[in-house]
Amino acid sequence: MADYKNTEGYLRLKQELMAFENLTGLDNVYTEEIISKYKLYYSYPIYSNIDMPTGFIGKTLDSFICANESHRLIVDLIKQCPWKWYLLTGNPGIGKTHLGIGAMISAMGGNSKKGRYDTAEAIFLRIKAHNGCESEVVENLSGIDILIIDECEGEKITAFSDDSIKGVFQEIIMRRDINKKQTIIIGNKPEEVKKIIGNNGYSRFEGRGEVINLTSEAWKDYRPKIKKEANTADMPF
Repeated sequence: MADYKNTEGYLRLKQELMAFENLTGLDNVYTEEIISKYKLYYSYPIYSNIDMPTGFIGKTLDSFICANESHRLIVDLIKQCPWKWYLLTGNPGIGKTHLGIGAMISAMGGNSKKGRYDTAEAIFLRIKAHNGCESEVVENLSGIDILIIDECEGEKITAFSDDSIKGVFQEIIMRRDINKKQTIIIGNKPEEVKKIIGNNGYSRFEGRGEVINLTSEAWKDYRPKIKKEANTADMPF
C-alpha cells in the first residue's frame, strides 16, 4: 500500500497547517484555500489503503485545478457521485488519472475499503504470465473494493492480440459488476477502450455510471505548460 507520511506534499501541508494553527485570535481566518488544504491533509491517511505509485498521492478532487467552467462541471459531477463507475477518455495530459484517483479517494471516505491502481498493460502481462491459471488474476482483481485501470490504449497492448487473453480481462469487468465493486477505467480513445473491455464491458459503464469523453477545447494537455512555467522543458514526464 502507498506510504504517504514521507511524501513532500504531505510534509509541506502539515507544516503549513501547523503554522496556521499557531496563529492566534482573529488571524485564524478559514479561507476557502485553508479549508481545501485541510480537506487534502485529512485525506492522506486514505492513501495507505490504496495499492498505487506514491507519485499519485495527493491527487484529490479538491486539489484538481479547474482552469475553466468545463473542468468545474466534471469535478462537481464526480464529487456528487464518487461511488459510480467512471470511464474517462480524452487526450493525454488533461488530468484523467487525477480525476480517477480523486473519485477513488472520495468514494473510500473514512471507511475500511481497499483500493488499487493498475494499468491495462500490467494486467495483460499478469494474465499472460498465469497462462493456464488466469483465474488467480481474475479472482484477485474481482474482489478489490475500488479498482482503477489506467492506460487502456490499443498501442499499449498490441502484443496481446489473443482474444482469449482479452476475454479474461472482460471476465474481470463482469465479475466486478456482479460483485458490485466500483471500477474506474481511463484511456485516450473510447474505441480503443472498447477493443479491450468489449461492447458488453462498455455497456456496463453506461448502465452503472458515467462515460465521460473529455475532448473539447477546454481539455488541453497541461504538461507543456507545467514544463514551461517550471523552466524544466528538458525534463521527462
